[in-house]
Amino acid sequence: MIARTLTALRAQEGTGRIVLRAPMVGWLSEVPRPGAWVWPGGPLGMLEVLGVRVRLLVPEDVEGRVVGPPRASARVAVDFGAPVVEIAPSPESGAIDAHAVAGERAEPATAGALVVRAPMSGRFYLRPSPGQPPFAAPGAVVERGQPVGLLEVMKTFHRIPFDGVGWPDRARVRRWLVADGEDVAAGARLVELEPAP
Repeated sequence: MIARTLTALRAQEGTGRIVLRAPMVGWLSEVPRPGAWVWPGGPLGMLEVLGVRVRLLVPEDVEGRVVGPPRASARVAVDFGAPVVEIAPSPESGAIDAHAVAGERAEPATAGALVVRAPMSGRFYLRPSPGQPPFAAPGAVVERGQPVGLLEVMKTFHRIPFDGVGWPDRARVRRWLVADGEDVAAGARLVELEPAP
């Protein structure tokens, strides 16, 4: 019997990057694109093994931005140990951070930071429509329930509010963790905030 979830195999490269590899032979799909953020236990794609679809997960000690390889096909055959994605680790793991791929240096994650995550997979937008200012720029204060972005799923737009169990009524935006128009997976970190007075 095949498990419903499998964890990808991890291999450290000499460049400081991490390669996540297929734990079984099968058909791979729904892999995050370069630039997407992955986190411990988060989704890494689907692996079809003997006709059974299995959710492929990120190992518990890996967090960072996908830097390659780009997938030419939505569904590809993979062997055991075949590379799935290459990850640039997060600052917490001592390597490059989420913005290093874009060539800028960001601060490490703050202890106790509030992080808004994507409720589902889709395309994330920082602004209500092209040409308009973002919902909340870095340094802006948002209140509970206020939208911080949009998520497009199958041509339908969903507002993503600042809201969380035990969170304060107001918070200040520290930084964006994804780019405007970037495809994100369910649970992806979108924006980091800090409590505001």
